[in-house]
This record gives sequence, structure tokens and C-alpha cells, in this order.
Amino acid sequence: MLRELVEVYEKVSSFSEKLRKIDIVARFLRNTSEKLLPVVCYMLRGRIFPDYSPKELDVGWATLWNCILKVANIGEDKLIKAYNMFGDLGLAVEHIFKVKHKIGMLSLDMKPLTVEETYNALQEVAEVKGESSLKRKQKILVGLLGRASPEEAKFIIKIITGEMRYGFKEGLLEESISKAFSVNLDVVKKAYMVTSDIGYVAQLAKVNPTMLEKLNIKPGIPVRHMLAEAAEKLEEGFERYGKAFFEFKYDGARLGIHKDENGLIKIFTRRSEDVTLSLPEIVEEVKKIPHSFILDGEVVPFERKPKAYQHLIRRLRRKYDVKEYVKLIPVKLYIFDLLYLDGNSLIDLPLLERRRILEEIIKPSRYIEVSRCILTSNIEEA
Repeated sequence: MLRELVEVYEKVSSFSEKLRKIDIVARFLRNTSEKLLPVVCYMLRGRIFPDYSPKELDVGWATLWNCILKVANIGEDKLIKAYNMFGDLGLAVEHIFKVKHKIGMLSLDMKPLTVEETYNALQEVAEVKGESSLKRKQKILVGLLGRASPEEAKFIIKIITGEMRYGFKEGLLEESISKAFSVNLDVVKKAYMVTSDIGYVAQLAKVNPTMLEKLNIKPGIPVRHMLAEAAEKLEEGFERYGKAFFEFKYDGARLGIHKDENGLIKIFTRRSEDVTLSLPEIVEEVKKIPHSFILDGEVVPFERKPKAYQHLIRRLRRKYDVKEYVKLIPVKLYIFDLLYLDGNSLIDLPLLERRRILEEIIKPSRYIEVSRCILTSNIEEA
């Protein structure tokens, strides 16, 4: 039942202790069916689809607002008052629904919602297209919220608005999966890194954990980017690692550039958003590389001197008039890592070896070049 998942959400929200949160979620995952595990994991992250999925619920604020007014049968002034009181639409809806239930204006006698029903309804909302899509989305959401308890309604609203904010980040979900199915945490983390699908990782951990170690990256599926560890001073970095790579800091956006064996190119942001269509000049440039690959790099707005980061964000968000923005906001891609080449994952190779191969296959051009770096153990040189 959806109620049970919402209870987990409520419990996790109420505790600040990391280990307690992990224990609550681990027990719930352990008792969740193989079929529902992916859905439960997505919902715990406030999502409906895997990270790399291009699908979106695409429900505007006005549409959601109207659905709430219709289900609660209240005037807009009351919803505005509740929203201003809580500053959160999910909490406002929970409050309104509780009041309505108390005075008998909303019924709790209907058949309880299940996780599967809720997921299917929201998936249908994402897939509705065409002229009458707005009315159809509203009909689905009104039907869903009309059967929801106050707590369930809050949970659903928070998924739709993308405002879960309950102190349970993806790292805690990885630890919960590890604990639930007695799988090494590093194995879970790597599996998630190469698949960008925490639901699939959880499902595999339950039914066939040995397969997790066999998962690997492949073009077309975004790889979760590795981030550098912070050090207060250069001396601390040298003490920790000895000889180290030092790379220039580019004020741009991290990208994964994929080209599969059939020549299909995909470009993903750090959040696994597909921005291929917004960067046609980069696509044309990487087409010339006679290999299949996954590159890790950073795109920078550039025309003689770097431009503001905000210009780049405008560029990446363009879905229309892309040619105009190619001229307005020219960019350059700096590549600093090679993760996959011609059917082989390179992520277990030393960085020095990956850089050597990278520099062999990338020829610098107007739109693309390998990033500058130095390998040194000399603090003065660094």
C-alpha cells in the first residue's frame, strides 16, 4: 500500500540520525517485492523515472493548483492562505485535507491507494501528449488525489513539484540498499555510478547480488560523475596522495559525451539530463573521432574570453532556435577523462593511462580539446 511507503517517508523525516534513517529504509526495502523495488527507490528520491530517463511529469503550477481546488472543493483564497502559512504546497495540501476529513467533506472509505497504482497514474501523466493533454492530466491527478489520505496527498504533491526535502539523500539510499541485502557498499555505489538507475541496482541486489559486480558502463547510459575530494591546502593533498594531477578549473558545466558503436551521440549533464540537441557543434566535432567512447569533460562559454556561467545555462536549456544560440553563445569542450573506448570500460585503469589514451584519440580543434593538467609532487610547480 502507498500508506506504508508514506509512513517510511514520515519516519525518516522525523529523525536526524543518519543510522536510524538507513535502518528504517533498509527494513522497508527488504520487505518490498522485486517488482516494486525500483518504483519505491525512485519515489523515495522524489522521482518516478531513472536519472537518465528523458520523461517528465510536466505538470505546471496552475494545473496542480486547479486539481487541488477541485478535489478539496475550496476557494482559491483558502489554498493561498494555507500555502502562505506553510510555504510548501505539500504541507498546505496535507493541512487542507486533514480539515476536510475532520468535517467529513473528504471520504476515507475508498479503496486505499497502492504504490503501483500511484506510479502508473503518474507515469500516465508523463506520457499524455497532444491538444487535450492538459485536461487528461488534470483528470488523472484529480482521481489520484481524490483517493489519497492527507499524508499521501502531501507525498504525491512533493513528487510532482520535486520538493521532497526530507533529509534522505541518494548516499543514504545506497547505504540502505547495502544494509537491506547485505551487499558491500562500494559495490552498490559503483553499480549506481555505471547504470544511473538506483531502482535497478536495488532490484539486482535483492535477486542476484553477484551480478552487481559485473555491471559496467556503456554508451547511451549516463555515468554518474566522480567528484574530487576537497583538501584545505595543497600540503594536505600532497600528504594524502603524494604525486598528483592538477587540472585547471573551468567555469562551465560538467558533461558526459557518449558515442556508441553505431555512431549515435548523446550528451548528458551531471544530473543525467540529455542536452545533445542544444550542442550541435560539439556533436559534429565528436562525430569525427573514429571510435565509440564515453568522454568526461566540461563545456565552457567561450569567445576569446570566457563568458558568464549564466549564458551557458541559457544555452543548455534551449530546445528551440538552437542555431541562433550557437552564434550568440559559442562554447568549447575541454575533455579531461576517457571512461570507455571501443567496447571496453577503462574506469579501472589508472588515470595516467586513461589520459595517455585520451590524448592519442583527441585532436584539438576550435570546439574541443583535452584539458590542461600537470602531474607533480612539487608544491612550487603546483
